[in-house]
Amino acid sequence: MLLAYLPQILIAAGILALILEITVFGFSTLLLFFLGIGFFITGLSMQFGWQVVDVTHAVWSVTLLTIAAAVLLWKPLRQIQNRTETPAGPSDFAQVSFQLTGDTTPHSDDVFHQYSGIRWYVRSKEPLSKGQWVKVVKTDVSVLWVEPLDDV
Repeated sequence: MLLAYLPQILIAAGILALILEITVFGFSTLLLFFLGIGFFITGLSMQFGWQVVDVTHAVWSVTLLTIAAAVLLWKPLRQIQNRTETPAGPSDFAQVSFQLTGDTTPHSDDVFHQYSGIRWYVRSKEPLSKGQWVKVVKTDVSVLWVEPLDDV
């Protein structure tokens, strides 16, 4: 009875797997994506009469198409997943400049700057002396990274 609807079931299963992979998992696993392709193409080939409609052929076809999709699409999809976006521009802290209240180094924990209601540690890549004007170039968790201000 269900064998008569096997192509439609496979197409629906393929579409469902693709929707789940894209919307719920956000291309994180890729397994459902490859299975979805296998189900969908197998269902279409059975629907158009290019393949015999029976469970054995469906299982083999889904298996081979899933493996083929994985082999062909693994590297391009992995590259898309691993692509990182760089920040568009300077952050809100880029315009902040102030005068140091103490000497700073990359590991100093004794110089602070109060900004936006938060007491920030002030650190720099090179040693800077007390009283020098600096600008913020980067932020980490509770740390303002500064460089000397050139135009003061």
